Amino acid sequence: MKKLIIITLSLFLVISCSTTSNETTLVDLENNDATFDWVVPTSEITGSNSPFPLALNPSYTLAKDVEFISDPSKVALISFKNGEVWAYPYRYISTYEIINDDKNGIAFSLTYCPITKSSLLFKRDFNAEDSFILRSSGYLYKENLVAIDQKTNTYWSQFLLKSIKGKYQNQTLETINLVETTWLTVRNNFPNAYVFTNTSVQSGKNSQTSSSKTAIESNEVVYGVLENVTKSELQTIHIYQYQSFASGIVVKKSKNNADDIVVIGSNNLQFITSYKISNNRTYTALQNSFPNIMVDSDNNIYDVFGIIVSGPNEGEQLNSPNAFAASFWAWESFYPSIIEEN
Repeated sequence: MKKLIIITLSLFLVISCSTTSNETTLVDLENNDATFDWVVPTSEITGSNSPFPLALNPSYTLAKDVEFISDPSKVALISFKNGEVWAYPYRYISTYEIINDDKNGIAFSLTYCPITKSSLLFKRDFNAEDSFILRSSGYLYKENLVAIDQKTNTYWSQFLLKSIKGKYQNQTLETINLVETTWLTVRNNFPNAYVFTNTSVQSGKNSQTSSSKTAIESNEVVYGVLENVTKSELQTIHIYQYQSFASGIVVKKSKNNADDIVVIGSNNLQFITSYKISNNRTYTALQNSFPNIMVDSDNNIYDVFGIIVSGPNEGEQLNSPNAFAASFWAWESFYPSIIEEN
């Protein structure tokens, strides 16, 4: 079969999720829908009200037919109970920063901010009244992506998982688990994954990595599990470094609010993910069986997406806590209470 070679466009404008220019003025923010106030300090909002291209109905190509993605390139993977795997290379998401799609009856928005190197998957069906279509607004809060749903004129902070202006301000979006890894892992283990390959640009911008972050003490990308996100209590972040999963696949048991969770990762395969678990079972890592990663005391085998692929509960899928990978400096910027896990 003929290979598909993907060529990205190199159109970079100054206002994007990765810009660090302080272009937003107080006038800009005041003119931006005075019906609602921003619930975060406007002094920490940069950029402008200049939305990115809207990404709907994206196109995909089988991973085995895709070339010209380097092996170390980061990719977001998602999968639901039907066994299909969907891959989103960050280098192609950056044109839009948000991809809206619907798979297995679940409407979602995949968001990626090149500055903070954070990727989150949000459910678009918010309530019986509104289903969002998100796009990157052009604004940044603490140098992180701010999304907008233009139907409700509601702005959402990616890192806070909540609305910071508009009809639903201070309410949170529900997240769906994604697995961040490298193209090498995808190429070797998911040849039939559907890879997002739509790189056409209708208007505007591509993102590029900020160059003014060199003074930050730590730009290391780490995995964070959020605690008390939807509560008024102090939000605590449990941080996991990739090198702490150095020996094969490692399963670490922990607590998140009232939930028992496992955090599973591999430095070699460059992934960390986490799932809510039953405290009536024990969970053990599976070696040399990727994408299967874990077995429980009832002999259920789980793949990297938390789906039971064999065993008495075959077909079930674990739920996940609010968790994602991002640069350590960004975690410090947004959350005052950080616990570094070993």
